[in-house]
Amino acid sequence: MIFQQKSKKITMIALIGLICLTLFLNLFKKSEVPACLNADEAAFGYNTYSILHTLKDEHGNFLPMRLKSFDDFKMPLYSYLSIPAIAVFGMTDVSIRFLNVIVAVLLLLSSYVLFKKISGEDKIALLGSFFVVSSVWTLVITRHAHEVALSALFITLASYFAIHFFERKTLKLLIFTLFFALLGAFSYHIGRIYLIFMVGAVILSTGRESIKSSQGRIMSLVSIGAFFVPFIFDLRYGANRLSNLAFYKNIGFSLRITEYLNEHPIRLIHNKLVEGVIFLTNNYLRQLSPDFLTVAGDVNQRFGFVEMSPITPIVLVCALVGIFALFENKHKYRYFVLGLLLISPLGNALTWQPDSLTRTFFLIVPIAFLASCGFFRLANGTKNMLANFIGDSLSKFVVPLLLLIHLFFLLFAYDIYFFHYFKRPTVQSAWQCGNKQMAKYVKKNYNRFDKFYISTKNGQPYIYLLFYNNFSPDRFQTEAQRSSRDEFGFTQVRSFDKFVFKLPSNKDKSKTAYIGFPDEIDQSQVDSKIQFQGKDIFWVKENK
Repeated sequence: MIFQQKSKKITMIALIGLICLTLFLNLFKKSEVPACLNADEAAFGYNTYSILHTLKDEHGNFLPMRLKSFDDFKMPLYSYLSIPAIAVFGMTDVSIRFLNVIVAVLLLLSSYVLFKKISGEDKIALLGSFFVVSSVWTLVITRHAHEVALSALFITLASYFAIHFFERKTLKLLIFTLFFALLGAFSYHIGRIYLIFMVGAVILSTGRESIKSSQGRIMSLVSIGAFFVPFIFDLRYGANRLSNLAFYKNIGFSLRITEYLNEHPIRLIHNKLVEGVIFLTNNYLRQLSPDFLTVAGDVNQRFGFVEMSPITPIVLVCALVGIFALFENKHKYRYFVLGLLLISPLGNALTWQPDSLTRTFFLIVPIAFLASCGFFRLANGTKNMLANFIGDSLSKFVVPLLLLIHLFFLLFAYDIYFFHYFKRPTVQSAWQCGNKQMAKYVKKNYNRFDKFYISTKNGQPYIYLLFYNNFSPDRFQTEAQRSSRDEFGFTQVRSFDKFVFKLPSNKDKSKTAYIGFPDEIDQSQVDSKIQFQGKDIFWVKENK
């Protein structure tokens, strides 16, 4: 009894320490990395503000189940849960990112209880949850307003209740499992894959009970009903973002087939089916490659940077050992954990886009659990082997040595992320830096000009004017004139109020400001410069 109380006290102290670490990692240099709000964050912020004040999103849709936004139909839950922060603090960078600070802490706790439930061991749960929250992969996501962190939290909770359901098979546990899986699906598009997985796992676990017993049939019907819920909303909102990201919708996919056929016309080999299988296989495996996981990460510099390792080599090696350990011991949940691991790359493999830390983010959870299992398996095996050569006393240093190697790679990745990453111009461009300063320039000079012409070369500048200038949602919903979708499925606001989002070839003779990038404005005509950290982002021609 005394030993158990002592063990619980140590576990509680360790958890408190991990919570403090999570808060520190998510708040350290918060205003500097990342120092800019990207357009998607601003869109979440303004749509939250719009719903708070009008119960409608920026397009005028009443309490939407999708945020139409740039016609990418963002999942709405991040905005709805951000309403309290926006209501209290207003539209600021801090307020729209505040939710993910909480999510980071809850992801730590949910990972702990999931890992403890699967393994039954505090040390595995503690180390695994440390791997989750301390990875640069997690920091890149939770330090800004991205909805995938929220989705990962709900999927982790769904997995926790699924394990309970496998043991007791009650309707209450099933409802909890499906409820959190649905929340995950309405937090981020990729959450649907995990909903399908949870429904499949539940039905497989009930087996013959789903047919023979009345309770089993009820549970099967509830599971199937939950499966269809997100797709029912698709009938109303469509799946524009998903359909535009599908690999077979990319023009390059069709052109590659045409090129092969022109060179050597064997339709049996060069067709959509064969090319699709090859593309999916290669795209899938890249998400599990050591280069993606431990070196390069996301090619989009908004989310990744070379040597800013998503996970360390030690975590990767230990995860591989962990898979071996689970199957060696015939752990009863080995197939469930392996399933979570193997479906995680699908979110990006099905798209035409390159490696993505966002669409595969939940992968960090099963990897961290397996790495924790593998860490102790590797440490114990190495310690026992070395004990025969160097003695028991020296072999005890195996665990600290493995941790030191992990920390060596982790601290190097932290150095890249906190002190180098955001100083690079290409990163600042990926984050659309300068738009906040542009919005402030417009606010300061609003009464001086009758019209502002603004370049759309790097994203959707209109959303920054709305966000940073607290523009009335009621007015914007009625005034906004929008463009048709571009080749990527996105729309742009053409104009509202005094703002026109293009640089015309013929200059307006009224009191007008032209805001463009340095390669769009004649340097001899520049009257003002809009800078970020001392670098020119926009040049302004003022026609007074």
